[in-house]
Amino acid sequence: MKRAVFVTGATGLVGGALVPRLLASGARVHALARSSAVR
Repeated sequence: MKRAVFVTGATGLVGGALVPRLLASGARVHALARSSAVR
């Protein structure tokens, strides 16, 4: 069974490096990211 991981800030500095590593290790990744819309 694959482990499930929830990552907040997936498009940030740490999350951007973490998500690909988790996926490569076989984890199921659920990510939360801020909208790309400019305010």
